Amino acid sequence: MRSRYSAYALGEVEYLLQTQPSAVPLARRRRELAASIGQLRWQRLQILAVTDGGPHDLSGTVTFEAHYVAAGQRGVMRECSLFGREGNSLEGGWLYLEALELTDPGSSAQARSVQVGSVQDRVSADRPSGAGESHPGPGQRRDDTPLHAPC
Repeated sequence: MRSRYSAYALGEVEYLLQTQPSAVPLARRRRELAASIGQLRWQRLQILAVTDGGPHDLSGTVTFEAHYVAAGQRGVMRECSLFGREGNSLEGGWLYLEALELTDPGSSAQARSVQVGSVQDRVSADRPSGAGESHPGPGQRRDDTPLHAPC
């Protein structure tokens, strides 16, 4: 989570692309990320809750607030992010999978435990490398298995 926040703050588009599987063509994703990164100035990250995501976990969630400035106005993005291991392996790097529903988006409440079943359905063995690849993106799954508990 912290590495992706830092990548947004520093404009590291390639790192962001490598750490988020998506069915959207790579060139389009690169263009959209580059355009959006230039519109916000990230100020700070506050981690509110973490569920799993340790060295012996295949998935985990992070609930956070990211503070930014856009067009001279301050803002706060609140999100509970689901992460999974690349290739559904403990040796795999962490990939951002999707934003989960917050139980109380205006508070710093603890995230509830999320049972994601098989993260393998959402994590490709290979990182996205080009257009036309079939990788699930945020909010997309290769199956229709719902999350059992939101953040």
